[in-house]
Amino acid sequence: MSFNQLKVEDIEKIFSKIYENACELLEESEILYNNGKHARAYLCAHIAFEEFGKLPMLNSVAIDVFFGKNID
Repeated sequence: MSFNQLKVEDIEKIFSKIYENACELLEESEILYNNGKHARAYLCAHIAFEEFGKLPMLNSVAIDVFFGKNID
């Protein structure tokens, strides 16, 4: 399925799921850090920030879909 087949509401759901996942990864990172698992904490935090990095792109896609533009 391509983004061109999605509705803005679908993209909003994807956005929310990614945001929730990133927040949970940060929470788990903090737990790991507080328990001396620094390397694993760093990994979780790094993955969380990669997830957060997807959000501006999805926002742009939602705007393009709203205005009927084709998405690459």
